[in-house]
Amino acid sequence: MLLACGRPGLVIPCVGSVGSVGTRVVVAWKPGAASARALAASLPLLRGAREVVVIQWGHDPDAAQSEAIGIHRYLEWHGVQ
Repeated sequence: MLLACGRPGLVIPCVGSVGSVGTRVVVAWKPGAASARALAASLPLLRGAREVVVIQWGHDPDAAQSEAIGIHRYLEWHGVQ
């Protein structure tokens, strides 16, 4: 459900203690409009994060490399470390 919603989602553990939320963020990227909308909508959270990691999947490794460079530039442009 989360993958198909096209919006950012916050996933936290259901057991144990949660220290701080939003300091270490993982962005799941699959090329497409839904991922682009979710990334743009999550910029306020990403700007406040100490660490942002982008993971992606797809069928074409060359395209994935190109996408990774574009995502990195987009995040830097919007003030994400």
